[in-house]
Amino acid sequence: MGKLPPGLTYKKLGIIAAVVIAALAISRVASESLVVQEVVETYGYFGVLITAVISSINPIIPIPAVAFVPVFLASGLEFWPIALTIAFGVTLGDTIGYFIGRAGFVVLSDHMAEYMDKIKKWRKKYPRAPLVILFIYTLIAPTPNELIVIPLALVGYRLVHILPILLVGNFIFNTVLASGLVTFFDKFL
Repeated sequence: MGKLPPGLTYKKLGIIAAVVIAALAISRVASESLVVQEVVETYGYFGVLITAVISSINPIIPIPAVAFVPVFLASGLEFWPIALTIAFGVTLGDTIGYFIGRAGFVVLSDHMAEYMDKIKKWRKKYPRAPLVILFIYTLIAPTPNELIVIPLALVGYRLVHILPILLVGNFIFNTVLASGLVTFFDKFL
């Protein structure tokens, strides 16, 4: 087998694959469940929004809300409003992570003064680099955005700078993934 990129192990790759397969399996079962369809039909796009917020702040079992797009579509909801609602919901969840990071700054700033000074110097030298990294991360990483959002909040990046990046990145990521899921379900399931 070929060499993996630094930091990526076969174990991590296996975990990522298992999460994606589990999300697809759960989505498949849920799409056939009359109860789930009934809940989605009852709450409509608000149900999509709540699902997206909850899924985005769940680092233990990170099953993205986009995995449930087939359920939402089977319940009669439209693709583009679903994509926008999921992006908005995930961004709301990321905002919660931001405020956790800001609260952490208040608590940790005294205990980690030396470390925080180093990060602030790096931020001063390369002010936009973390924001570019955040945008790329939201586009390609199927993991919680809070892994980047919380540290950005800790070092003092303002929500007004982070929020548009999150919203656009979440929209693109979830729309591309949802399109792929819909195509996959249509062809193979």
